[in-house]
Amino acid sequence: MSSLDNPSPPKQGYGDEGLLIAFMAILWVGLVAWHPRAALVDDVARIVEIATAGGKPYVAFPVEFPPLTTLLIRGIGGASPPIVAARVAAVNAASTLGCWLILKSRWSRATGRYFLWFALPLQLFMPFRLDALSVLLTVGALALADAGVQMIGGLAFAAAVLLRLWPATLLPGVYLRDRRNACITAIVATLIGGGLWIASTGSNALDQVLSYRGASGWHLESVYGVLAYVGTGGDVRFDGGALRVGTASPWELVLTRIVTVGLIALIWARCRNRADLMGRPALASVAALILLSPISSPQFVVWLTPWAAIAATEGSARDVVMLMTYLTVFAAATFLSYWGPDDVRLIVFMAAARALCLLGLIIVGVSRVSTQPASAAATMA
Repeated sequence: MSSLDNPSPPKQGYGDEGLLIAFMAILWVGLVAWHPRAALVDDVARIVEIATAGGKPYVAFPVEFPPLTTLLIRGIGGASPPIVAARVAAVNAASTLGCWLILKSRWSRATGRYFLWFALPLQLFMPFRLDALSVLLTVGALALADAGVQMIGGLAFAAAVLLRLWPATLLPGVYLRDRRNACITAIVATLIGGGLWIASTGSNALDQVLSYRGASGWHLESVYGVLAYVGTGGDVRFDGGALRVGTASPWELVLTRIVTVGLIALIWARCRNRADLMGRPALASVAALILLSPISSPQFVVWLTPWAAIAATEGSARDVVMLMTYLTVFAAATFLSYWGPDDVRLIVFMAAARALCLLGLIIVGVSRVSTQPASAAATMA
């Protein structure tokens, strides 16, 4: 029987944390030293391009990232690709370890260990991505709010949203956890920051982020791209920094956003009485966003890791551990295929497998009602 038939991290001994971190460190150092050509051409090269381009971002040239990510890129990307790769890897490493420390101290040591377990396969490609920073800010914001520093927690949450839009899906959970000052502060700060961003760059800036630089067609790795490829045989093309298939009309994109918001609202309505809303409900909410997004890259899986780790400590959680383990392995395998044979059929298969895992996480996230006391503090001892 393979390890994937029973995917669960060791339950005895906390020395496993050190071993998992050591494996991560080996990957970080090895990847930065090797810097796969695909990473430098596709990922790091884009960061360098944005950082060194003349004129104002979103105005002089299109950008697919929210404002704080663009500011970060302008700050660290003005160097040669190998140096930028090392800087991005340092941001990823610091964010990953910081998130582990917060989960370990504010939830439980077991939660931190599950987080490392889920994050490990993703380190095959995360050193060249900035997504882990938004995870750290979101977890840190929740920890601050729980510690009674709700205004600062709300500001940190707003920063996470302006860095990467996905944390907005967790705002209902922040409100339902009775961290209402943090929730209100986050909303107000996000609106002010977003308003200043739009005022200085124009309304087209938000559309650039939502459409990934105005790309046409469905992202091949989204559930819509998979269906379009399977249904039509697919005329796959490279557009806006990613593989696309078919044509996504404006009304279809609007419909996907309406359905996404509706599903996330239903998840929070159904799960509002759970013991820790940042466990299974948060996991289901973020999984729904990734599953229904017109753009669904493997690195988005990192957004799920802290909530899956919290859910994994909520009683019987074999289903969460199994689905998250498969999901992270499929995400890592996708990037290996990009660095290897680059077979479109293999990429579609991996995307379909990830979509099934995401669907499974949504189902298990809403199907089991906790009988623990409805207090987040109860899980943070």
